[in-house]
Amino acid sequence: MALAEILTLGVGSAIGKTIVKLWLKDSDIGSAVGAELVDILKKKTSDAIAQRRAQRQFEAIGERAAESLRPLFDDAGIRLDDNQCTTVATKVAETLNQASIDTELLAEQDLEPTRLAERLFASAPDAEKVFSHEEKELYRLCIDEASQRIVDIASQLPQFNENTFAEVLKRENQLIDITNQTLEEVRRIREESQERNPEAEAARFEEAYRLAIVRRLDRLELFGVDASTASRRHKLSVAYITLSVEQQAPDEVEEESALRTRNEPPRNTDNEEEEDEDNTVILPVDEALAGSRRLVVRGAAGSGKTTLLGWIAVRSALRTFEGQLSNWNGSLPFFVRLRQLADRQLPAPEEFPRLITSAITGTMPDQWVHKQLESGRALVLVDGVDEVSEGKRTDVREWLKDLVETYPNAGFIVTSRPYAVTEGWLQQEEFSDAELQPMDLPDIQEFVDHWHEAVGQELQDEDEKEELGPLAEHLKQVLAENRPIRNLATSPLLCAMLCALHRDRRQQLPSDRIELYEACCYLLLERRDLERGVELRDYPKLSYRQKRALLQDFAYWLITNGWSAVERQRADERLDLRLTNMGNMEQDVTGVKVRRLFVERSGVIREPVEGQIDFTHRTFQEFLAAQAALDERDIGVLVKNAHDDQWREVVVLAAGHASIKDRGDLITELIKRGDQDKKLRHQLHLLAVGCLETSVELSPSVKEKVNKRVAKLIPPKNLTEAKALAAAGELALSYLTSPKNKKHNASTAAACVRTLALIGGPKALATLASYAKDTRKIVVKELFRSLDLFPRDDFSQRILSQMRSLYLDERMQVTAFSLLKELSSLTSLNLRGCKQV
Repeated sequence: MALAEILTLGVGSAIGKTIVKLWLKDSDIGSAVGAELVDILKKKTSDAIAQRRAQRQFEAIGERAAESLRPLFDDAGIRLDDNQCTTVATKVAETLNQASIDTELLAEQDLEPTRLAERLFASAPDAEKVFSHEEKELYRLCIDEASQRIVDIASQLPQFNENTFAEVLKRENQLIDITNQTLEEVRRIREESQERNPEAEAARFEEAYRLAIVRRLDRLELFGVDASTASRRHKLSVAYITLSVEQQAPDEVEEESALRTRNEPPRNTDNEEEEDEDNTVILPVDEALAGSRRLVVRGAAGSGKTTLLGWIAVRSALRTFEGQLSNWNGSLPFFVRLRQLADRQLPAPEEFPRLITSAITGTMPDQWVHKQLESGRALVLVDGVDEVSEGKRTDVREWLKDLVETYPNAGFIVTSRPYAVTEGWLQQEEFSDAELQPMDLPDIQEFVDHWHEAVGQELQDEDEKEELGPLAEHLKQVLAENRPIRNLATSPLLCAMLCALHRDRRQQLPSDRIELYEACCYLLLERRDLERGVELRDYPKLSYRQKRALLQDFAYWLITNGWSAVERQRADERLDLRLTNMGNMEQDVTGVKVRRLFVERSGVIREPVEGQIDFTHRTFQEFLAAQAALDERDIGVLVKNAHDDQWREVVVLAAGHASIKDRGDLITELIKRGDQDKKLRHQLHLLAVGCLETSVELSPSVKEKVNKRVAKLIPPKNLTEAKALAAAGELALSYLTSPKNKKHNASTAAACVRTLALIGGPKALATLASYAKDTRKIVVKELFRSLDLFPRDDFSQRILSQMRSLYLDERMQVTAFSLLKELSSLTSLNLRGCKQV
């Protein structure tokens, strides 16, 4: 039989069967050695038509995957004759056909191709004995390549579900289209890796590394969709929505950079005239990226920082940047999650690839990472400065400084929550700053549409798909008309939670953060599997309260130790310890089994890299830890750690969980500590006010104490403080009126405007009117951004009719032009930021 036939019929068929085994994730089928494809499928469905369709599709998938092995034989043709190549191809097919895929391999969430290759080699220990050195080398390359393609394709297929098996297969081209797209990505990465690396070893490693980046990071966690299906399958490279950032205007950055170059002092910010100049802009984040190769991106919890870095990494790995970022297509990403390194030494450059995939690092050419950094191709993406302790942030800064000085041509993007690093944290290293902005109503509506479209692409049930359009329209209407709920949707995480709950609860939505988080925990831990009828016989049987108690303890344990992630063994030990205190538990329940349940079925905790356990999102960790702290009566611990930004959200959420007495004690003790500590007074009093956001009720005495401190906290220093002060609600209004005798500087006035917009309501709008005639650019922008937060007619009458200046940019143009008729007092209109459409 000719080589081409063996590759197509023999190797292709074997690859198709192996993909099916991984897709079905059935240990009995996985261990079925030598079984024919149709016999494997018969074990999962009695529908003869579905069997036939599946057989045709997986045979075609196998054939396409086998074609990717052909270049290996073409290259080997210089050293081997046709008979030798045919012999190797036959042995590859035999090895794949005879391999047993056990439960351990099937259970791996992110199967590494090298792990599959090891299993294949182990299953055929005598395969290479009759081979020459050249034949052995080709055989090993083929098994490695086949393993890559099998995992690449299997990881992108829709999750197998017996109830929707036939529906998946009715779409004749769905699985094949996924395969073609995956193999096209492989082809493009391979060709460009070979083009840029004349050495074969370096080209092979770069190809494997880029594919590992895509496999690990090209997924968008669509909250609320079954964590084992759509949330793991939707491509981040396609699904990402561009957000906005606020940063210093480019001319201001250049001026300060020039001053540093000349060793001159920075501008005198005590000068009121200079402070009143607008030196900030709001722009799409990709525009900010295009303008700086060194950038610190700050953003609140759930604002999309990690997703942004993941999108950059995947686009870079695939070389699919577009528009003003197209010149980044030659870059090579290195993704460093600091939460993985909270209790470990910061990595040297040669360790960067290991943080994504440890399986291939043994094949990395000597000095490979250093060469990428020196050449300027490298893009170092450092996520989560806030997720390491305050003391270790100095080490992070020194580590970054050393990298920047050693490799000045490389790109660096760093993320953090605002309270962890102040603006200018890396100014001496010539980093620009950008802060992710809350989503406004158009952003929210776009996100809602996107979420429902993305879910629709993953659903197989046609009735469920038809429900999505009306659901999206209803939710957008609710968000436009209901301000408290819209305030919950200003970050991608919270907006996704609302989308999920709106769908799950048949359009019933929570109206505050505590209720929202609680509903999401129940959805993830209990209701989803219960209502879907998911068979959980392989997992321990736990009630919702038991699951909640275990996770609360685990979250609080991490917080009190200053950890964001922990080794798998230590997590198992902690769960075991907690289990000993729980009654009504089956005897064979262990920490290992509970951890598997949470990781594989809950979507609350995960294993992002082998051996490391963390929470899917830190918000869940903080929410659960807050309740645990109250259960332990640890108000003193909360107050003692309140100055640490890693505890800030825990304290705010604890106020929401607490009884009126405990809440009063917590806020009172925060105020008392602030009164006693002059250095931390502003921070602690601001946090006490921030606790009002989640507080349902306060005693009159506590409210009076807060009110006295609010006066000293206003005006807010910046836009980050604006959100915390907005929690004071109407307590703050009398202090936020624009002063008549002396204006606030522009930045302070803009922060006051944002605070009033976030407070909302008729009284806040009346106070906001005192800023309507302010002509400073940054204040005018904040006023206009407040438009969707108040009733349109009232806002037009009190604000728009009084405004004298307006600056329109690209993001505001659609809404803005329809409102120009309301601007009856306008004397200055700047359209420079708009683009012709």
